[in-house]
Amino acid sequence: MGAVFDGHKEFEKWTGKNLHLLTALEHGIYLPFAEPSEWIRHNVARALTYYPLVSKGKGCNEGSYFEAARKLLPLTIYTTAGFWEFSKTVLQHACVNTTKTSWANILSEVNCLKQTEAEELVL
Repeated sequence: MGAVFDGHKEFEKWTGKNLHLLTALEHGIYLPFAEPSEWIRHNVARALTYYPLVSKGKGCNEGSYFEAARKLLPLTIYTTAGFWEFSKTVLQHACVNTTKTSWANILSEVNCLKQTEAEELVL
């Protein structure tokens, strides 16, 4: 695993501690991929650009972490949103009884939860 995760853990810790300093300033869209592997390929290609900024071996520092986080955080937000939308569609097609319109309804059917329990999970 070596070089692949060089500095990754430290970068995630730093980002978590400094999240209040970061905002997703860029506007984006949910990436409309047909398969989950497409999100992975897309994110790997984008993230590789920022690898030198978080690599311990390349001399990363707080300034380089901030620069990487400003670009990678919006990417994770848009990817997560797009993947949730994709998953919702897949789950809706998997539910045979009726078309679902909310995550609470989908969770209650898929996981056999009471409606109130499902709503608490979504909140």
